[in-house]
Amino acid sequence: MCKATIDFADSALLAALKAGGAKTYCRLDIYLGVEGAEPYIYSTPWVQKGMPFWIEFTVKEADEAATIAKNVADMLKKNHVFLCDKDLINVSVSGSKLILEGATEYQRFRKIEISTFDAYDDYADKVAELDPTKTAATDIKLDERGKNSFGTYSQIIKDLRLPTAANYQWTHIRQVETPIVGAIYNQYIVEYEAPATNDGLHAVGQRMTSHTVHVFWVKNDSDLISAWETALGTVGTVVDVDAPSSDEDDSELSS
Repeated sequence: MCKATIDFADSALLAALKAGGAKTYCRLDIYLGVEGAEPYIYSTPWVQKGMPFWIEFTVKEADEAATIAKNVADMLKKNHVFLCDKDLINVSVSGSKLILEGATEYQRFRKIEISTFDAYDDYADKVAELDPTKTAATDIKLDERGKNSFGTYSQIIKDLRLPTAANYQWTHIRQVETPIVGAIYNQYIVEYEAPATNDGLHAVGQRMTSHTVHVFWVKNDSDLISAWETALGTVGTVVDVDAPSSDEDDSELSS
């Protein structure tokens, strides 16, 4: 999951947030994008799908860094800022640090900024920002960029389009064939070549070959994987094209 940390104990940031004296008006801006998915809730007029979030808060001159972090977190949760069908960002506090973590592996923090402004200003002064291209400690630190999953329940459901109309008709897939939530799966792609049963139509004596591709998802369990590969080897000579091989011959999947 994508993850970012705002440390309000940073001396420069803390000073900027208290520059207004008795009370400083502040604004937190977040733009949350997605990669590898097209959730409808991120539909916007822009080419790059994403969704902006923002909240305004105040900082008093006597506030400690931990107090600011807690106040911002409480305001985010109380106002359900990130609620869109479900929480899109999980908010937590650790001392003086405000921790923002994505709810799905497809989310990416495109922008996180903190600005200050006077009560009647028409503009704001940016005092801290996130640079997604860097992971070094800054005012706002990107701890995790986020990485799309593979072989998980959500990825299989999304990419194989299992929850379609066919899944709810009388010919739907069986319960035993549906992925298990929380499980990890290995993908096996088997390419099969055999002589075609019908002859060619454009030349006398022409022979045709049929090629088919079969995709299997097998739960990543050592006993199950061993039994699967053993059974797969009984169909004939199976060559594992992804395994390291010598110059003489390829290694076998059953090995």
